Amino acid sequence: MNATWDVRDVLLLAFEELSSYGVLTVPGATGETAQVRFELARALMATAPFGLGSYAFWLAADEHRFADGGMPPLYTSGPEVDIALAAALAHQGYALAVEEDAA
Repeated sequence: MNATWDVRDVLLLAFEELSSYGVLTVPGATGETAQVRFELARALMATAPFGLGSYAFWLAADEHRFADGGMPPLYTSGPEVDIALAAALAHQGYALAVEEDAA
């Protein structure tokens, strides 16, 4: 991570990388988590009905967490995007732990 970058900069670069792979990314989405998930899934279905439907976002309501160097909760469409997001962040020098489901 570049010394002059903050966590938001790193996330924006990681989201840009994910976008280049076809993942719909929305930094600072407005609304409730379930609503945003529904709207993104609907938009992806309309534009790419045979696509994977991959997305990642964080909520605008959580952006205050950037103020002290923290990170807001990140939401994705599934584990494959979690892994891709962790890799994109690692490319920027920022480690993100990816939790495996213990189902």
